[in-house]
Amino acid sequence: MRHADPTKSPKRRAEVLARNREQALASARSQLKGLGLWVFNKALHASSLFSKARERSKTTIIDLIHVARLISRELARRTSQHRENGELIDLWFLLETELDEYIMNPSAFDERIADRKQVRNELSRRIPPFIFEGNLPDPSEWPLRQEVDMGELKYLTSGDSLKGFGGCPGIAEGVARVISDPSEPGSLGTGDILVAPLTDPSWTPLFVPAEGVVVDVGGQMSHAVIVSRELGMPCVVAVAGATQKIKDGSRIRINGSSGEVTVLEVPEK
Repeated sequence: MRHADPTKSPKRRAEVLARNREQALASARSQLKGLGLWVFNKALHASSLFSKARERSKTTIIDLIHVARLISRELARRTSQHRENGELIDLWFLLETELDEYIMNPSAFDERIADRKQVRNELSRRIPPFIFEGNLPDPSEWPLRQEVDMGELKYLTSGDSLKGFGGCPGIAEGVARVISDPSEPGSLGTGDILVAPLTDPSWTPLFVPAEGVVVDVGGQMSHAVIVSRELGMPCVVAVAGATQKIKDGSRIRINGSSGEVTVLEVPEK
């Protein structure tokens, strides 16, 4: 981010977007009059108010969740000290109805927590269905991660494309950087295209140097779209399998209007 071009600054991007917005509004209003202009102004005010209120509500919820997490973490720390080989994570293997009893006698739950950890470890070896209809398929039918990882990945080649939904208009070209963890951005640099499974606030800093964003999962009001719009950068969401099909280092083009992602060049290695 420190090496990003000054034009990538969120503040400067916001200033440019604000000027463009004012010009677009002036152009639209100049073509309306009477009732049409009145309806336009009312609709614009209502949509702006809704968008701000929605984000304010999300911020308030996040603040409250943060406080709850701090309290829960401290409770987990204290109770783990009263159990042999107790771990901070043990608290989250309990049901809400068990919490009071656990606080009174943490060691009484040793066997129960161990059993649940074993189930968790077994499930973590498998890949749950991305989407299902009706009843959840039995976990024994979920494919093993090891078997999938051992299989040969079939990356897209030059000229291939994927289709998603346009989140923020515009066309961008750059080197695809496939990232699965925001704390490990790898070689993501200025002008690159961020390709991620999905994003949340922890991913926001990675948007600054990027030229565009592609995510496996997302909708029109998802985090990736909102941040991309704020920065004025192309974004394509709901591109199923993008992180598995686009090879890191490939040069790609994304169209934030049509939702198309095209591979232009694939690295040899």
